[in-house]
Amino acid sequence: MPRGGKRTGAGRPLGAKNVLPQGCVAAVRAAGLRVPATASDAERALADRALCRLADVLEGNVHPAMAFPVLQAGRLLREEICGPVPKKLEHGGPNGAPLEVMIREV
Repeated sequence: MPRGGKRTGAGRPLGAKNVLPQGCVAAVRAAGLRVPATASDAERALADRALCRLADVLEGNVHPAMAFPVLQAGRLLREEICGPVPKKLEHGGPNGAPLEVMIREV
């Protein structure tokens, strides 16, 4: 079997590099979380510091070998202080059609 799969030329090209560090998408989602009004000053300062470290990785100010641990730590801190990233739920009817809601008056 040729390299990269059954089809000739299939697979990731040789020498391709990642555009973003691993874990970057999850960190960006966590960066969008808002610090709750009930958070203490220390929690706010820690959340701001985590956000700054996430920005450092995205700007390339962190060595690539340390990018993943820094992103993970920043994401975990933001989620711990601000709450987890909300999950998107989509409901659909049969064959992906929208659900029809019928309200019966009593």
